[in-house]
Amino acid sequence: MNRPSDAYYAVLYPEPSSRISEFGRWKRLTTGRNIADAYWEARERARLNWQDATLSPQERQLIHPPVVLWLPQVACAACLGCEWLHPGSATLYAAAQLSRLHSVANGDPAAVVQNLPIPISERGAEQDEPLGQDLVYARIAGFRSEGR
Repeated sequence: MNRPSDAYYAVLYPEPSSRISEFGRWKRLTTGRNIADAYWEARERARLNWQDATLSPQERQLIHPPVVLWLPQVACAACLGCEWLHPGSATLYAAAQLSRLHSVANGDPAAVVQNLPIPISERGAEQDEPLGQDLVYARIAGFRSEGR
């Protein structure tokens, strides 16, 4: 069955290299699928917000707009232009930097991306505490378009 979140599921839960128990398989197919779906839904909300946002002409032309996806306690770098996802980062800032680097590595101009405030899209479930911020701002001195 093809689901929009399949690409995220494959990144978050790659096929195990050894046998797993039936319980482990079930857990991957339930909880794992729910987590991948939650990240995908957060990405889609961010993509729609990006399309409706007031952007500069240079920002509007980005092919791989960066985004940070947030499920409580875990930030993932992602892209609004493709299905790229980098699993959990230690901080929102680290996820934003990874997302910026993906954008630049795929042809977007570093001059535009390095200063771009990166939107954060939260899961937003009833039980989630609000994060309290919508954007991750650049620390210009820390931006590198090459390397890690």
